[in-house]
This record gives sequence, structure tokens and C-alpha cells, in this order.
Amino acid sequence: MGRGNKRNRKNVRHIIKNHTTNVTVVSINDKAPQINLAKYADNSVITDFIVPGNCYLLSFWATWCGNCLIELKEEFIPSIANEFKDIPIFKFVPICIDSTESELEKFFKSTHGSKWHHLSQTTYLDTNRLANSKYAKSGIMPLNIVIGKDGVIKYIHSGKITAEEELSELRNAIISGL
Repeated sequence: MGRGNKRNRKNVRHIIKNHTTNVTVVSINDKAPQINLAKYADNSVITDFIVPGNCYLLSFWATWCGNCLIELKEEFIPSIANEFKDIPIFKFVPICIDSTESELEKFFKSTHGSKWHHLSQTTYLDTNRLANSKYAKSGIMPLNIVIGKDGVIKYIHSGKITAEEELSELRNAIISGL
């Protein structure tokens, strides 16, 4: 790849990072807003979801969002989350906005949606976008946020995360949050 291409990628990344600050309602180093979520697997409702002492990777997605589905393929964000699965305070929290429990069930059972069945036991529902609205303007997606064990936001990324450099930044943010 030519030198100009690297420079262009850095400029694009700078634009994306600046764009992220325009689409979110929180910033890095802010205290994370409290949210309530329903777990898809058992439909249990969890109020005051963010518990001090835990590190979270919130991954807002939707079944209709192509970039969300790309980054949630097993080889991307789930593989990074899997690196931390044995650390009890780390929580990977995929949050599906817009879909009801029955709609998400149909999605996971469909030929297309079955590719994301690995998310079926960990996904939470934000049907009315109430949790999403505490972090982003107008349901911007995909949106990934790392909240450290101190309850402070360590990382915000709007747009798909699939490049090795982006995955490395996400990994490092999780490490800093633990």
C-alpha cells in the first residue's frame, strides 16, 4: 500500500473520531450514564445496569444495520471480548435497539440471522432506544463504548470496527478499563 494511502487512512480516522464527538452525548472521561436493559435470552429486566467495579463493552447494534452485523461477526468484536471472558469483572454487552424479543428471535432463527446466533445468549434489548439515547444522538450505529471499573467512559467509537488497528485500540481500551 502506498504512503499516500496510509496518510489518507489517518485523515479519515481523524475525521471519524471528530464525527464521533458530534454524534454522542457523552465523552471520554465522563461518568457513564445508568441504563436499564432487558436480557433477550430470558427477558429479565436489569435496572441500574452499570455496576461499579465492572468493566463493560457496550455494543449498540440493530438487525437492519449492515455495519453492525459486520463488526459483530465472530472474528471481530466478539473475538476481542472473548479474550477477556475469564476475567469476572469484564462484561460484553451487545445491545440491540429497535427489535422486540419476538423480532430478534425471528432474526436469530432466519438463515441470514443465524450467522449471529453466537450473540443470542448475551444480547440485551433496548426496544425504545432509551439506553442508546443516553449515549448517542438519534440511534447512531454501530456504537461501541468501554466503561472502566471506575464507572468512567474510556473509549467511544461510532462506525464499524473491523481493521486490526481499530480492534487493537478496542482491546487496549478494555485493558485500561480493567
